[in-house]
Amino acid sequence: MHTDQHTPLPPNLNLSITIPHSFTNSETSDKFTFYEVEIKFNNPTNPTHSKTFSVKKRFKEFDTLHTDLVNSLKANTKKSKDLYTLLLLPKLPSKTLIGIFGMSSSSTVVEGRKVLLQTYLNELIDSPTLFDLTATEATAPVTTPLVLAFLDSGDGQLGVQLNCVLLEVSFIQFAHLTL
Repeated sequence: MHTDQHTPLPPNLNLSITIPHSFTNSETSDKFTFYEVEIKFNNPTNPTHSKTFSVKKRFKEFDTLHTDLVNSLKANTKKSKDLYTLLLLPKLPSKTLIGIFGMSSSSTVVEGRKVLLQTYLNELIDSPTLFDLTATEATAPVTTPLVLAFLDSGDGQLGVQLNCVLLEVSFIQFAHLTL
């Protein structure tokens, strides 16, 4: 029997998020900004198989995610742990940042909001209480599926990739236990 302790996986499976670009649509009278969210998956079992996914999101989609997270946690307040979890939820940056960066339509505000939104997403995925891909369905935070749905581009590729890695890691851990 193999006696080495196997290092447990981080709950976020080594995901990292950046928002490298933003695009403001000024073609129509309804001016809005898209933020390009890059999700990098650093495969812990095989670093050469790292993947990067990209999805474009408007601020209102971040706002919807945050509202859904709050509502989901409030709906589960029967458990005392979920009351505490609600306090751990990162604060979503304000849609208007006048007073911090100047005019809300300026490129400085968009750049500032981009940094704050990136921080918001990373705080979400770095908190095992809010985001845990290694937990069973029964023990996973109620917020994990909401965050995954937000990060997915709609084609399901992020979820498929993460499930493949979980299976690969489970197999490797099982193989180490049976040696």
